[in-house]
Amino acid sequence: MKKSFLTKALAVFGVSLFSLSNLNNAYAADEKPGKVLYVYNWTEYIPTEVLKQFTKETGIQVRYSTYESNEELYSKLKLVKGEGYDLIFPSSYYVNLLKDEGYLRKLDKSKIKMDNVLPELLGREYDPNNEYSVPYTYGFTTIAVNTDTYDISKVTSWKDLWKPEYKNLTLLNDVLDNFSMALLSLGYDPNNATDEQVEQAFHKLQELSNKVVQYNSDSPEVPYIEGQSSIGMIWTGSAFRAHLEGNSNIKVVYPAEGSILWVDNFAIPAKAKNVAGAYEFINFILRPDIALKIVEEMGFQTSNSKVKALMPTEWQNDPALFPSEEVYKKAIMNNIPTSRLELFNNYWNRLKVN
Repeated sequence: MKKSFLTKALAVFGVSLFSLSNLNNAYAADEKPGKVLYVYNWTEYIPTEVLKQFTKETGIQVRYSTYESNEELYSKLKLVKGEGYDLIFPSSYYVNLLKDEGYLRKLDKSKIKMDNVLPELLGREYDPNNEYSVPYTYGFTTIAVNTDTYDISKVTSWKDLWKPEYKNLTLLNDVLDNFSMALLSLGYDPNNATDEQVEQAFHKLQELSNKVVQYNSDSPEVPYIEGQSSIGMIWTGSAFRAHLEGNSNIKVVYPAEGSILWVDNFAIPAKAKNVAGAYEFINFILRPDIALKIVEEMGFQTSNSKVKALMPTEWQNDPALFPSEEVYKKAIMNNIPTSRLELFNNYWNRLKVN
């Protein structure tokens, strides 16, 4: 998932050490072709036991390294000229960028268990025919409410966060999520906002910042669990993690203007060497029993369409894990053109220093 800037910076350094010491010689080791799979993924995204089970069942050793942001993934691929990895996990709005710059291989979907993927996640605008990506995990940016403090029935809109009765907010430490929230509250389309509309959103966020106790993307559920905040933003997976820890009072509200849908995807780099192993890994992760292990350990939604039937009834009825069809219809996806990101980042930096 997305993390804070400081964490990203530390992770960049750590992964760079991996690349300098190992990556250039990764395929020079005395190993049988196809028996080693080089996976580059977000941190805390696949349990270690799942990786061990994959190796036990297939004989394929997984060389696993991690990143903290799409920007870090992109920078690494540029640094190593697209070589050294067999499987990566870019977010929706980065699939197009990586594809356009030649970093992704076109997928052979006949080799993938596509029937195991939620149809609501397929055919999205960033890859309409899923030619280069298949969803792995997803979630929504929503409103979090501690029902021990506030009446959840009175919270229906992003606009409510600006109401004076709601104090001590926690917001995500994420540029696009914050600006999308503000633009939606103003009635604008975040992906097609004009310069003037973005400036309005900036001033709107400035108003809200006076009530913000922290911007947290490392463990967004913690401020609500510890009582620092009782309302604000959260990722649905983080809310469900709170439920797994016994904090069922942390509820999610899907705003009337639409929540923000994000998807992280399986993608095979154009220069991958163990392509067959990558397909085998994708299909292994898409198994319902494996998807269940991931949900149990990590707490976030997987793209698996068959895992729900394996879950306890309480989980099946938890809207943080399984939102209604209406939520999908109303949700927007951040798909802001790369050329516009600098504008958002400049305003974000101004907001954070005030």
